[in-house]
Amino acid sequence: MVDASYEVVIVGAGPAGIFAALELARSGVERILIVEKGHAIAKRRCPARETGCVGCRTCDIMTGWGGAGAFSDGKLTLTSEVGGWLPDYVNAADLDELLAYADELWLEFGATRDVHGPDAQTAAELQREATLAGMKLVPMRIRHLGTDRSPQVLDAMRVHLEQAGVEIRTDVAATRILTENDRVVGVELAGGATVAAAVVIAAPGREGAEWLAAQAHELGIPLANNAVDIGEQTAFLVTGEFTEFTDASHR
Repeated sequence: MVDASYEVVIVGAGPAGIFAALELARSGVERILIVEKGHAIAKRRCPARETGCVGCRTCDIMTGWGGAGAFSDGKLTLTSEVGGWLPDYVNAADLDELLAYADELWLEFGATRDVHGPDAQTAAELQREATLAGMKLVPMRIRHLGTDRSPQVLDAMRVHLEQAGVEIRTDVAATRILTENDRVVGVELAGGATVAAAVVIAAPGREGAEWLAAQAHELGIPLANNAVDIGEQTAFLVTGEFTEFTDASHR
């Protein structure tokens, strides 16, 4: 049974899914659905903080609105020299512009304007010492949101998206990406309902890496292993025709 029809369905409400929705909404896309198997950020509670992990069926640390980093100390690394394989797909100048643009979005929704990093002289001295030791040191500028501010910023993004007409369904898991005649037609949800869409953005993050890899196998999309940094997002875009998927699961 088809529950509803959308222009785009986004699976996962971590930073990748949230920022995709922000861009789509600002580009004039009207029918957008985000599905997230975890809770809304205001309902995310982890027993491990008080009594220890009890093996919750849906982990409130790893899933829910804002993703696995929602309750971290909120450090945004403002450099393209670390963070995965993006330079393999986007040239350095364009990537730096995109990072600056993403940083402005964080600021728009309440991120602190404080940026931390070594001064030029200290950085140069540390780089020299690292080189002598056979290592490469990458000085980084870090914007620090803070543990308390991160959830506030992420929830401000949710409010903005809902006001822009984006439908958000938390506590709803996507079970399968649906296709017909080698073209994406929607997503199957837990419980058996389906939603139709010509475009699916699968952005389930670290928690959903195995699910995403399984979907790629089922769809015949080749996989490739890449070294990743902790906290990095896992995502791929499925439009009318399939594209290559990069598996960012743990090594």
